[in-house]
Amino acid sequence: MIYFSVGDEVTIRYGRQQGQKGRIIRTQVADVYEVKVADGRILCFSAKGLQKDLVEQVVPESEPQGSR
Repeated sequence: MIYFSVGDEVTIRYGRQQGQKGRIIRTQVADVYEVKVADGRILCFSAKGLQKDLVEQVVPESEPQGSR
């Protein structure tokens, strides 16, 4: 089973909003999540209808030692 946390970025997998991005704003009973969709709507989805977006974190390169 997939679990989401408040603030997770997701993509909607099914329905009229399929393919749109959203953010989890509240969890409800069982595996139901309230999502604020990119178009401004707030909708409820089951975990099955959501897909977690992979967020790449950019790590800055450190300066090589002795470069100063």
